Amino acid sequence: MVTRTDEYLVYDFSNILAALGGALGLFIGFSFYDCGSLIVDALEKKSNKKVKRLCEAVQNVNEECALRAGIINDYMV
Repeated sequence: MVTRTDEYLVYDFSNILAALGGALGLFIGFSFYDCGSLIVDALEKKSNKKVKRLCEAVQNVNEECALRAGIINDYMV
């Protein structure tokens, strides 16, 4: 007599991730969404600072060029 057994995948990666995230959220208050949101906010804040510095540098160069060309009067500076 031959016994046949079949194996199949019960838990794949997405099921494990969902179970782990649910348990962490339920017992600790951890959320993958919140973690990702914090990372995106930090990157956005860092990029905004760089853009602001670049805009200020361009504005300073434009003002300096205008002063050298005599376009801006003394009372405007």
